[in-house]
Amino acid sequence: MLPVRVVLRDLAARGLPPVGQRANGDHLWNFIIAELGETLAEYAPHLKKELQEKGGLILLDGLDEVPEADARRVQVKQAVQGFTADFPRCRFVVTSRTYAYQKQDWKLPGFAEVVLAPFGWGQIAAFVDNWYAHLAVVRNQNREDAQGRAALLKAAIQRSARLRELAERPLLLTLMASLHAWRGGNLPEKREELYADTVDLLLDQWESPKVVRGPDGKPLLPEPNLAEWLRVDRVAVRKLLDRLAFEAHRDQPDLVGTADIAQERLVNGLVTLANNPDVKPARVIEYVRDRAGLLAARGVGVYAFPHRTFQEYLAACYLTGPDYPDELAALVLADGERWREVALLAGAKAARGATAAAWNLAEALCCHPVAPRATPARYLAALLAAQTLIENGALAQVSERNRPKAECIRGWLRAIAEQGALAPVDRAAAGDALAIMGDDRSGVRLRPDGLPDIAWCEVPAGEFIMGSEDDKLVTYGGKETPQHRLKLDDYRISKYPVTVAQFSAFLHDGGYKIARYWRQAEAAGCWRDGKVRVYQWRSGQRSYEEGGSIPLAIQAPPTPYRTIR
Repeated sequence: MLPVRVVLRDLAARGLPPVGQRANGDHLWNFIIAELGETLAEYAPHLKKELQEKGGLILLDGLDEVPEADARRVQVKQAVQGFTADFPRCRFVVTSRTYAYQKQDWKLPGFAEVVLAPFGWGQIAAFVDNWYAHLAVVRNQNREDAQGRAALLKAAIQRSARLRELAERPLLLTLMASLHAWRGGNLPEKREELYADTVDLLLDQWESPKVVRGPDGKPLLPEPNLAEWLRVDRVAVRKLLDRLAFEAHRDQPDLVGTADIAQERLVNGLVTLANNPDVKPARVIEYVRDRAGLLAARGVGVYAFPHRTFQEYLAACYLTGPDYPDELAALVLADGERWREVALLAGAKAARGATAAAWNLAEALCCHPVAPRATPARYLAALLAAQTLIENGALAQVSERNRPKAECIRGWLRAIAEQGALAPVDRAAAGDALAIMGDDRSGVRLRPDGLPDIAWCEVPAGEFIMGSEDDKLVTYGGKETPQHRLKLDDYRISKYPVTVAQFSAFLHDGGYKIARYWRQAEAAGCWRDGKVRVYQWRSGQRSYEEGGSIPLAIQAPPTPYRTIR
């Protein structure tokens, strides 16, 4: 189908009849002709014939961006309805933000309603490839270099679950690509810096005026940006948003998604900041409502940040103020799950260029020795203290003054690992943190002779239930279904996860080649002459490979305490 795109905001600005008159399909058609310009004016009759006889795809973009003033949106609806009747062979797509189209007076009769799904990986990859291919053209850059940068961005998104989640949103993927290109083909390695740069881009987009141009290309009714109009410094606007994010995060009933911010709170905050006596609340409402960016309307009189990440980051910025780190620590100890990410981001922001700020937060979070009956919040606070130090490089050189703090945190991490104080995911994170800070427990360290010191747990012989009754499960070897009972002889299992150093000792001793270790595996067809049968995920085939060629990473100088995941 031949696509024809119409920006409805532009139609409202220069394609409708005078205020008060009824619009029809001719007004929309005449606007399309006018948009062709003098160069393509002769094409108009052929276009009309094509659309009437064969049809086309008419893309009507941004119904929610048409100003409500002077009943212009009513006229736009009239023009669209008339045009659909005049061109019955065409298909029409009208876009609008979901919240706006929920109002009955906006709805177009006879149109089906659908909501865009998040991007899948194929769409994300295609977007990034096309983005950089376009940049290569408009900036006259080397095409191979552009493809290389696209590959770097895709790899960065695949490595990070957080970036992948952000990339599912077209607006945030666009910002991510913009930031990646602006930085010459990379993203900030630290997530706090990534969020800081992205927030700046979002704020710039939110503040910037929407420009509607006339036939001569000149702006019609040019608007100042938000800071200019309010006559207030942009820093003041940002501080207001930090405070609103903190309050919304604090008061949000759920621990997922973004919180609602009432229009009244946002508008009153902006009006209070303004040094312009001509600013009216109604104008502020119209300004912020029609701009997607750092805040977007998602309901009548309701706004939200585009992703919870930005809500958490702005709340973290607010909490790095005069009461840092005491207020933040108190919030974590009262409601750890709510403030977990906020605490880590606040610690990273405060620690930029000065790791002392990370130590201050760690001390506020974990300042007492391990208590016999500590609350889960205390254990979580200790974990966050350790993660704050690790993420900000504060452990590279620990001063004498900070050594007691580090030892206190290590004590809490040991307690988490040994007592099962937190959920499994957090216990694993505590084990990783303890590995970095120094784990001297029996069973995870190396003995003086360099061999693994492993603490074993005895498991008696007995039966257990194996597999599942679900015959649709993907199985390897065909032994997962149907569910059945299996008897095992007694065996031993390590009390703690195997470390790189421990497994490295097994490898360097030729463990894969010693047949007595592999009698059952050999009988099951999983081991043969020092080689282990592995499954090739891409081909779905099995083959035998040299043992030790699989975990190549551990051939590097071993890190004694790093746990294999």
